Amino acid sequence: MIARQTKKTLGVMQVQLGDRLVEYHKNFKLFLHTKLSNPHYPPEIQAETTLINFTVTEEGLEDQLLAVVVATERPDLEEMKAGLISEQNQFKVKLKALEDGLLKQLTTAEGDLTENLALIESLEESKRISDDIKVKMQTAAVTEVNINKAREIYRYEPIVLFC
Repeated sequence: MIARQTKKTLGVMQVQLGDRLVEYHKNFKLFLHTKLSNPHYPPEIQAETTLINFTVTEEGLEDQLLAVVVATERPDLEEMKAGLISEQNQFKVKLKALEDGLLKQLTTAEGDLTENLALIESLEESKRISDDIKVKMQTAAVTEVNINKAREIYRYEPIVLFC
């Protein structure tokens, strides 16, 4: 049992472990470790615990180190990349909000949809905003490629010598 169900008996804090009551200290912490790459735990255990994944891939570590080097050597470049990622995430959120708004309007619309002027105007406005966001996302993708090319000069490439 993982739950923190404690009892106070004769001034002593106790916790139920299996069929026994064991003395419990308020500062007690339990750390469990597994070598499983993707362990599965039941929801009741996940609700009572904090899972931390310390798995690092070589590619992920390389990207993190590259970001540190670029932030030191070219902070403007790393700032642009961070801003670009943030902007792209905002675009995705905006598109999702537009989709949700349209679905809500469509489900709550009454009567003939082709005669609902508010819905038609909303569809046109959503289409305009969506097209604008798509153009900005395409521009951002090109900018991201250029930023990544500029960052690549800081990537270490081993020199192979032939003897």
